[in-house]
Amino acid sequence: MTAERSDSHNQIVPMVTQSQSPISVLSNKEIGNVPQYVLPPLKALPADYMQIETFVKTAIFTKQNTCSSGKGANNTRSQHYRAIVDNLRASPAQTDLPLLYKLLRAFQGSQVLATIFSNFQMHNNLIHTILKLDVLPIYYMRQNNETDKVWLDDILDCYYHLLVAVCSANSTFIHPVFEVLIKHILFVIREPGVSLSFFGPADQNDEKSLAAQRKVNKVHAVIQKVVLLVPKAKMELFPLISSRYPFMGHPFH
Repeated sequence: MTAERSDSHNQIVPMVTQSQSPISVLSNKEIGNVPQYVLPPLKALPADYMQIETFVKTAIFTKQNTCSSGKGANNTRSQHYRAIVDNLRASPAQTDLPLLYKLLRAFQGSQVLATIFSNFQMHNNLIHTILKLDVLPIYYMRQNNETDKVWLDDILDCYYHLLVAVCSANSTFIHPVFEVLIKHILFVIREPGVSLSFFGPADQNDEKSLAAQRKVNKVHAVIQKVVLLVPKAKMELFPLISSRYPFMGHPFH
């Protein structure tokens, strides 16, 4: 590890070399002082939510039962399953935001994830689509539309709760979930006009960076929750941070 003098603070600050992870340059005391983040709780269910949950449960349970029994799938039910995947794959500009929110909630409904992960090879396409969901491009593309804006934070929070539930349902997916989360951090901090330090708060007068900091904090909350639920997740996390650390060769502050 090398060091560089910080003019603004008149002190020596550590620098991260390519052989070091961001965690390795922190002392035990500093790691203990990392803030505890809280993922906002899910809001009350929309009035027409139960229709969507029933639709999702029926489509997934039917696919599971028909494939397991070896019988041909009912064509209508099969179309319902494909419709769910197609809605998740819609482009950010075309995504039906209220429907997306209800779908993300429905996946967390009674026994849905348990059914999916009881035979995740069968539902591999659906799981892959969930993990590849463009929630942040949707957020940034639609945030200036007043009608859309009311859904965006709820969708982001709901998606993050779903990622926690995925890790809890099947720890095999901790690594791909962490990859998604790290990509989200990189997506936010690379937004033009955003200036964030690694742990420190954004400039209190910079509203764009403050908004970005709030999004990054949500990602930290998900990571902390997953590590709490599945302690071995730490072993997946550190190599990913090390390989994707975005500030290589820059002052660590």
